[in-house]
Amino acid sequence: MSAATVSAGSGTTNYQWQVSTNGGSSWTNVTNAGVYSGATTPTLTVTGVISSMNEYRYRLQVSQSNFACGNLVSNAARLVLSNTASVVDDTKTTTEDTVATGNVLTNDTGSGSPAAALTVNTFTIGGQTYNAGQTATISGVG
Repeated sequence: MSAATVSAGSGTTNYQWQVSTNGGSSWTNVTNAGVYSGATTPTLTVTGVISSMNEYRYRLQVSQSNFACGNLVSNAARLVLSNTASVVDDTKTTTEDTVATGNVLTNDTGSGSPAAALTVNTFTIGGQTYNAGQTATISGVG
């Protein structure tokens, strides 16, 4: 019977998370900004993930100052978003002095199966934000 012992060594261990936005063709170091924290720790935390991050890949580089075999790189982990909502911009045109009404959610779908309900909390017209149900009066139009 034989045994092997592995020692972490006495050097400084460094961690660096990397992200690929193109299927693993190129990699960029993650920094502690925006949706990322823990960029130089063994655990990367991603909060506030948005749909454009679907299919991003992540890997961890580990180096140690006295490690003779070079840096270690983990296998890539792929971020897969499923059951995402589909939201389409809406345009409404009406003649002068005519109230424009309608449901901006008619052509949108929620996520999941069955699809979750969508709700409008606020809307913006001309840079002015309104609460749902509030009337927007646009000055200088017409």
